[in-house]
Amino acid sequence: MKEGKDEIPEIGETWFLGRQGEEYTFEEYEVLSKVGNRTYLIVIIYDVVDNKKRYRIAKTLKGYGTWVQRSAFECHLTLKQYEKMMKDIKQYFDFNVDMLRVYRLTGQADIQVYGKIEMTEEEELIII
Repeated sequence: MKEGKDEIPEIGETWFLGRQGEEYTFEEYEVLSKVGNRTYLIVIIYDVVDNKKRYRIAKTLKGYGTWVQRSAFECHLTLKQYEKMMKDIKQYFDFNVDMLRVYRLTGQADIQVYGKIEMTEEEELIII
């Protein structure tokens, strides 16, 4: 892993960007803009008291991924899509009474599915 912030990662190198609960630095955004097509498996779990808000959240999240359980979605998103999704759904939450958990998974996640739930998989897109 490279130490310099001004250097761009070589293919196959690992870079750790950002810190939990903090904003990205300018240098980190520069690197992310160059490798921004990386996708993440995003798991969203929520508990919302108000039925109207819960419906709006589900309707919004359907535009980003797959509804896998009553209040749970799985999405395959780039960092930019993830940030837009978070902005779109946070407006519906009253964090004094509602709960939201978001897992952003990288690499090969080991997912086991039981019951009548289809696996969500990232669609491979090839542009020629």
